[in-house]
Amino acid sequence: MTRVRTVVAGLLAVGVLAITSSAFAQDALLVGGQFVSASRNFGAPLGPGMPLHPDSVFGGGRYAVFTIPQYNSYLLDTRTGATRGIQGQVVAVDRARPHMFVLRNWVDSVWLVNVATGQERRVFGQAVGCAHAYSVDVLFCTTDRTDGRVDVHAVAVSTGASRLVGVLPAGPLLATPDGRRVFTPWAATAPYHAMLDVESGRVVTADTSVEQLTYDEVNDRVFGFRGVGRIAGRHTIVAFTKDLERLGEMPLNQANWCAQVDVSPHTGRLYINEFAFDAAGVGHGSLWAFDSASFAPLEPVVRRDGVDQPRCGVTVLTAPGRPRHVTATAATGGYVYLSWTNVGAASNFVLDIGVGPGRTDLSVLVGTEPWAAFVGVPPGTYYVRVRGGNDFGGGRPSDEIQVVVR
Repeated sequence: MTRVRTVVAGLLAVGVLAITSSAFAQDALLVGGQFVSASRNFGAPLGPGMPLHPDSVFGGGRYAVFTIPQYNSYLLDTRTGATRGIQGQVVAVDRARPHMFVLRNWVDSVWLVNVATGQERRVFGQAVGCAHAYSVDVLFCTTDRTDGRVDVHAVAVSTGASRLVGVLPAGPLLATPDGRRVFTPWAATAPYHAMLDVESGRVVTADTSVEQLTYDEVNDRVFGFRGVGRIAGRHTIVAFTKDLERLGEMPLNQANWCAQVDVSPHTGRLYINEFAFDAAGVGHGSLWAFDSASFAPLEPVVRRDGVDQPRCGVTVLTAPGRPRHVTATAATGGYVYLSWTNVGAASNFVLDIGVGPGRTDLSVLVGTEPWAAFVGVPPGTYYVRVRGGNDFGGGRPSDEIQVVVR
């Protein structure tokens, strides 16, 4: 449905809409089945431990989803701690909407489940795995081939229309939020992981071994966990550009078993949760916080000793990041079209508009999609910023752009 607002009077005559951003939210983390603080008292529990298997948590928005055992899934409301069962194995979560995608069986495969309303509908046939690009609401799903690779299909969630976009090595999928790239780690043989350019079908491979990939929306980079043997040797985190050009490597403190990485789009923090067994078989975990751009440590490491089971997962729960790539088109009749890139899974947006640089003379709630259109805007020069919000708080505003209406 087209969303166009009519402006029938001068912007200043409308007055300032009473929409304010809450104090900038800090990060919270879901680590080892427990919510922990990521600021002030770093690593302190925020609530009771949840019955989660931390290696199988999806999400990052209000809802996290986990699978115990295979093909039986559970939904966790990260605000209340309430859980409920979901039929099927979760293969992807829409971080900007209350939607998840579950694998029901090999014949009638991928279903969308709206966790807010309970409505369900089939969106794709047989699939091996899926990943969701929340900014464009596209689901990427793979189907088997006979050569050890998979076909990658782009599915428009709203219509169910799908198209073949390329071929990748078989493995778990990671999609960028804008839907332009799809990644897969493939640790069996070289090349160890690959990137598919969705528009061109071009595939880029890398020979640095990684066991998982995490996308950093703040810096448009990919972080991979590199293993060098389960018991002997330490592991590292490797940074790549979004085109899989290797940027560098950061050795982990102690991990010889597993580690997981997540990046906060709101604070720009890189969190690493690692785990190791010592010679006596006693488990030790460490939680780290770094600046995602410079790798500078931000907090003292939090250690957990005497853990009997590997606790490798870490999921960031936070407000969205600053919207990027804000553009405006103005035409006759006072028509103005604005668009931007959703960073960090904002579920709603506000425009702050001023008649001078840095001013906010009007704030307008524009809804859930990363665009807005207006007609009847009075002639003038306006200064516009966009900010997003979600269940965890209000995000910081975008860079300001100037819009001239004639």
